[in-house]
Amino acid sequence: MQVSIARQSNVTISYFNLLVLDKQIYLTEKLIEAQTEIYKLNQKLYNLGVGDLISVSEAASELALTKLSLPPLKQQRHEQETTLKILVGRIPENIVNGLIYRNKPIDYFPALPVLPQILPSELLEQRPDIKAAEQNLLAADVNLKTIKATYFPQISLTGLLGFGSNKLNTLFTNSAETWQVGGNIAGPIFDFGK
Repeated sequence: MQVSIARQSNVTISYFNLLVLDKQIYLTEKLIEAQTEIYKLNQKLYNLGVGDLISVSEAASELALTKLSLPPLKQQRHEQETTLKILVGRIPENIVNGLIYRNKPIDYFPALPVLPQILPSELLEQRPDIKAAEQNLLAADVNLKTIKATYFPQISLTGLLGFGSNKLNTLFTNSAETWQVGGNIAGPIFDFGK
């Protein structure tokens, strides 16, 4: 089972590599045609005395570099075609010959699909039922934290400092100072198995 899946995966990868190489070869050949025209135009301008030798040399070197990049692409395509033939176990002429797009315009090639600006997970988050469930979950979490807090003892300390007197004229004297400290501890003793 795993061998079959791996083989199918390799066939698919090889097929798409073949598509990419065909497209690269096609574009390189079109680039060679355009650079040849540029070279001829620069050569004519130079022969007429309007152009300069540097432009002719640059056009010639760019054309030569582009021509040098074509044979490795064709070699890679041949290797991918051979790999596909080995993986399929026979010569898949209808597949391989169907891949040649030499006479097709550039917009003939399928474009990559445009991904949506919003991800599916973000789209799900916008649904009202999902938002309501999320709010319910947050409320339940707050309730759970409140319930857990009741299992711990609650400690409170209070203090009082001030003045106290029965007579108004002795209210702010040292003998009228008063203070009080108190504490409280509360906690569950029995929870009856909850």
